[in-house]
Amino acid sequence: MSILTHERSAPCHRPQILGEGGCLTQVLFWLEWGTSKAYPDGSRKSSRRYFSNGATSRAVITTGQMEDIQMHFWKLFLFALISSLITPAAHAQDPVAVNPAIAKVEFENNRIRVLRVHYEPHQKFAMHEHPAKVAVCLTNFHMHRVGPDGTPSEGACPAGSVTWREPEQHAVENLDNAPADTIEIELKFAHEPATAIPVGGGTLPDPLQIELEPHHHVLFKNQYVEVMDVRIDPGDITAYHTHAHDTVFVHLSDSLTRSQIKDKDWDPSRPSKPGGVSFDNDSQHPFTHHVKNVGTTAYHVLDIELHP
Repeated sequence: MSILTHERSAPCHRPQILGEGGCLTQVLFWLEWGTSKAYPDGSRKSSRRYFSNGATSRAVITTGQMEDIQMHFWKLFLFALISSLITPAAHAQDPVAVNPAIAKVEFENNRIRVLRVHYEPHQKFAMHEHPAKVAVCLTNFHMHRVGPDGTPSEGACPAGSVTWREPEQHAVENLDNAPADTIEIELKFAHEPATAIPVGGGTLPDPLQIELEPHHHVLFKNQYVEVMDVRIDPGDITAYHTHAHDTVFVHLSDSLTRSQIKDKDWDPSRPSKPGGVSFDNDSQHPFTHHVKNVGTTAYHVLDIELHP
């Protein structure tokens, strides 16, 4: 197929191949399917009549010119086709935009976004990307991942486990015969790789530093977050400790607790459900309290403190 243009006004007196010369005003397009005529000298020429505002003119190009035009067209076509195929892999997208049936926003502010992610058995999640995040598996999850360069990997996390993940792009498949659920806390303020920070040290302060409170077990700590596994048996009570950072709580048990801020009355009982997520902006109003399990089952929660 050839793409020709024809210019009727001076100084152009011949058809112009699209992109050549400067005659790109009052342009007429014609798509030619290779019709040509043989001449006594052995050359082949193709011709068409063009009509504009009642005028008639004649455009003639050689077969060689037609081949150049056809080649130009096919190069453009192939470029567009290849670009459409590689773009999704090269530019991964926000997970909620890629598949809102799998990833839903649970909570968001200017520092974090909390996603609730649900996979059906053997469901696939197309290529998407995350900033640095804390990932919590609410259920057992056996997964297959593929990176943007096609590199595959396989992983598994048991229910209740929590991991730190640097920024990444991947496609994910649930390899289990059961649904899989995760909570993912994306950190908008984490712009450099995480660096581990030592936990605690020194003498026990009063009120107690939260990471030294015996029921709070630090899983990992870096310049962005401190993640603690908190367990309180029925009837047990924590020591006083202070919350001074914004905090995301991911509840892992069906239980009942009460809290008492220092020098104040006990708060009403508060139930928690497995998979429940809550956010406290404790950096705006730090407080010191202790917590009692008033239920009949162990209280289990992940305490994810966000550093300034």
